[in-house]
Amino acid sequence: MNSAIAATRQTLAVGWLLAQASLRSFRGHWALAIFSLTAAFTIWVVIQDVENPRVEGVVPPETEQFIQVQFVNSSPNVTVVDTPFVQVRVDAREDRIDELRAGDFRATIDLQGLGSGAEVSLPITVRANDNEVRVIEVIPAEVLVLLEPVKEKDLQVTIRRTSPLPDGYEEVDPPIINPQFVTVRGPKALVDNVDRVEVDVNLAGQFSDIEVTRELIARNSNGQRQLVSLSDSQATVTLSIEQIVKSREFGVVAVTPGTLAAGYYVAHVAIEPKFVQVSASEDVLDSITELRLEDLNLEGASEDMTQTVRIRPISNANLQPQEVTVMIDIEPIPCSAEDTSQSPCASSLFQVAPEFVDLPAGLRVDNGIYQVLVLVTAPPLALSTVSLADITARVSLAGAGAGTQTFTPTVTAPTGVSTRVLSQISVTLVPQ
Repeated sequence: MNSAIAATRQTLAVGWLLAQASLRSFRGHWALAIFSLTAAFTIWVVIQDVENPRVEGVVPPETEQFIQVQFVNSSPNVTVVDTPFVQVRVDAREDRIDELRAGDFRATIDLQGLGSGAEVSLPITVRANDNEVRVIEVIPAEVLVLLEPVKEKDLQVTIRRTSPLPDGYEEVDPPIINPQFVTVRGPKALVDNVDRVEVDVNLAGQFSDIEVTRELIARNSNGQRQLVSLSDSQATVTLSIEQIVKSREFGVVAVTPGTLAAGYYVAHVAIEPKFVQVSASEDVLDSITELRLEDLNLEGASEDMTQTVRIRPISNANLQPQEVTVMIDIEPIPCSAEDTSQSPCASSLFQVAPEFVDLPAGLRVDNGIYQVLVLVTAPPLALSTVSLADITARVSLAGAGAGTQTFTPTVTAPTGVSTRVLSQISVTLVPQ
């Protein structure tokens, strides 16, 4: 330990001796030290002038907004009709001049002692925020300034909704706007032209209460912005938003792609429950024509099938239930005893648009897509000549009342072709 202390003392002693020697050297050669510093600075300046010389240029460029002139020392009872903008010719380092923008300068006009009605040409003073940038010339150097009496008026702040709420959502309470009123101040001609003061609020994608702070904008009757002064630059808007839903029942349609095994047909399709309750906004409900199930693949089927199938979802709507049970009866195709030469018989499924008859007075069929699924059976040669135009389906609405009801269509087809209706049809009647 003693040896460590001794070593430390020796190190400190050597450091002190070196410091004393350095100080004596500087005192003895101070002139040389000052000369060295001056020479280094001079060399640095020369290098700067060679590699990054000072150049002149006009800023901002023509493609950008010029420097806005501010008025100082004006009387509170007068205002300037127009706000001028200027450019400046500057002297700056080459790598700096291309970076200069309007925000790097402050342009002012002194209105000291000028009253209402004055129209004078006044000089513009421009100063750069960077001391290394020197303003050589203001373009233009002077502008004509017209002073007018200040006019004020109070207007209520209103909301301009730039986009609507999502379907199924509404504002449930009056909006809260703070401030409710603002004072518009400026030249008489401009203030008289202000029709309203608005705060723009975008409601797209808003599903709950919102509180936003936005800029206040003075506009004329055509919606154009007016350059006047407002006592408040922003307003806070609070909106109460809730989802507004209604419910309606719809029938379900099963889609059964695929070809059954040869010699078989779909004898009957039953869906439980037959109707599904849909909860959504009125606009969404009006756009729904039917509820369709996910596809049931019947390719090669020859036996009865029972499946739980999901209903295809609908945007912005809630379905109850979301799944139904589909029961499909599959039977062998019966052949006609009179025409055994064409055995086995063949079949084909047709989706036929029904014709509604015997419509009760004062009612009409609600808008929608109505289809009747018809199984057509015939010998292969005869079936090949049958088209959709040959099959007709009629639905008698005699005695029906308003609402959604189920009917059995009557189907007709060409001679020698047998038909079978595979499902009933749900029809909604509404007052005319």
